[in-house]
Amino acid sequence: MTTATFHVTGTGTCCAIGQTAYAISYRWAIGSILFSCAKANKGVLEMVVIKNIMLNNTKFGQIVPIYVDTYNWYWNEEELCIESVARANAISYLQEQQDLLLQYMASCHAS
Repeated sequence: MTTATFHVTGTGTCCAIGQTAYAISYRWAIGSILFSCAKANKGVLEMVVIKNIMLNNTKFGQIVPIYVDTYNWYWNEEELCIESVARANAISYLQEQQDLLLQYMASCHAS
């Protein structure tokens, strides 16, 4: 978990200028090598290298990190996983597909 402090300057009522500091914790650091969880769940390992981290202010007032990869694609924390998790998901998917193929082939030979 990486923590960073960001200072935001803004204007409020009566034209007062204030500065607020946010301590934001996020999972992945710049330069992290990760994998797409969605692709891994379909048996494909897609490597993602974090180039930049932007902050997004949600409609509920939460500040969440948005990760930018080297291809300028945007990712949420939940969309990325480490290599061991991605490999386990890909192997599980491929094993499931192989089992389905064997079941199909067995049903073809039985008829």
